[in-house]
Amino acid sequence: MSRSARKLAGPPRAHAQQRGAALFLLLALVGVAAAGLLVTGLARLDLTGERRRFNAQVLQQAREALIAYAITYPESSGKSYVPGHLPCPDLGTGSEGVAASTCGGRGVSALGRLPWQTLGLPPLKDYDGHCLWYAVSGSFKTGTKPYLLNWDSPGQFAIRASSGSAWLAGPAPSDLAAVVVFAPGPALAGQNRLASGSGECGQDSDPSHFLDRVVLADGSAVDNAFLNPAIDGVTLLAQPDAGRDANDQLAWLQPRDLFGTAQAPRGIARRGDFAAALYDPAYLRNGPSPALAQRIADCLTSFAAGNAYRRLPWASPLALTGTAPNTFDNDAFKDAAGLLAGRVPFHVWLSHQATGKSNASPGLAACNGSASASCRLLRTDNCPAGWDRVAGSPTAANSPDGWWDKWKDHFFYAVAPDFQPAQAGNGTCAGNCLYVDGAGPYAALVIFAGRATAGQRRQTQAERNDPANYLGGTNAAALLNAQPGSAGFGRYSQASGNDRIVCIRRDLSLDLACTTP
Repeated sequence: MSRSARKLAGPPRAHAQQRGAALFLLLALVGVAAAGLLVTGLARLDLTGERRRFNAQVLQQAREALIAYAITYPESSGKSYVPGHLPCPDLGTGSEGVAASTCGGRGVSALGRLPWQTLGLPPLKDYDGHCLWYAVSGSFKTGTKPYLLNWDSPGQFAIRASSGSAWLAGPAPSDLAAVVVFAPGPALAGQNRLASGSGECGQDSDPSHFLDRVVLADGSAVDNAFLNPAIDGVTLLAQPDAGRDANDQLAWLQPRDLFGTAQAPRGIARRGDFAAALYDPAYLRNGPSPALAQRIADCLTSFAAGNAYRRLPWASPLALTGTAPNTFDNDAFKDAAGLLAGRVPFHVWLSHQATGKSNASPGLAACNGSASASCRLLRTDNCPAGWDRVAGSPTAANSPDGWWDKWKDHFFYAVAPDFQPAQAGNGTCAGNCLYVDGAGPYAALVIFAGRATAGQRRQTQAERNDPANYLGGTNAAALLNAQPGSAGFGRYSQASGNDRIVCIRRDLSLDLACTTP
């Protein structure tokens, strides 16, 4: 190679070496940067995981305290109220950590801070030092209580996972959450939280400063800081996944967490007095058990004992037509002239009128019209001793917040034609009385519907108006058969579904087993 050629060949090799060195240096710098990013990312993931684990433990404490509150509500309230109620939130208007006495209208859900003092807890805080937030369904809250509260009551919160279409609670009414607790996490952009101020949780009671707007995988958004204000309205909430822009962490309770299930009895169902409160096979009139089915039957017979022909009242219609949230108000259960089978009548103006308005029950003395409060039969001055164990706060006028009030949709009633109010003469049960598994004749009966069986749904008003969603097939068919003398009229069964029947004999005594008429 000539000198000139070597001169031409020299520089490219030098440039190549320089480029190689530069590339090596660049790769080294990228490697260092990548390693730094990896370490930072791992630290962030570790912090996120630690935060979520810590919050999960705190949220579980809140869940357990809420279950305990629901189970022991009769004891904590000091009254014969039914278990299952949940407290109002701390709305920032009273003592810190104490549930508000009221939190919106009947059937309307409420949102505020977790009432930790009311629950007997320390001020529970999330990983970042913020007090927990709390939403309670109108169907379970203590402030402006619902007219029904039992194991079929639906929650009012549906919860979606932010990363996909998975429903964590809902959308079926039976799967909705009754209560939700939030760990709010650190503030996001736009969440201008006020200075902490005094107390454990500070003075900022605006949920939008703490709870997030969550964008779901489909592009729609859910704002955890706002509840549906409608009566019986369902609110959609979202559980953000780790690493997304929102950082709320949610925990919730469904009604089955409070009441247990037939397959897994826990919660309220584990109370020793729970089963006997609704139906007590060892019923004693002066016994300690609420024994609602038997005491209803006793109160119906007291109406018959107080009139000249010893007539029992007509039934209340199966379909209740009142608007929410007053559909199941006591006074919606009014007797209907000529109705032999339906729901238990709370208000008996028509029956009282048909028997000559001469009933000896003291509370019915002033019963003089369809709107008269004195026509309420199921109250302490009309029922035999022991009705105070059924009524949560017994008064002469009504019986609010007791076993009857919250479980009345589970009870049904039938009366034989010869014992209805408009029938003259002595009831003989000649051909058209009631029978249970062939035993009879009986003058009347009260049926308690147990837990829903497969295919039965009791969450919506339409579902609750259908006896087939409560009773076994034999009893539902008999209850719907309003034609005396027709096939199947008055034929009931103790073996149908989860039903329990209390029979009223022709002498107005009770037959708890329905075997000795």
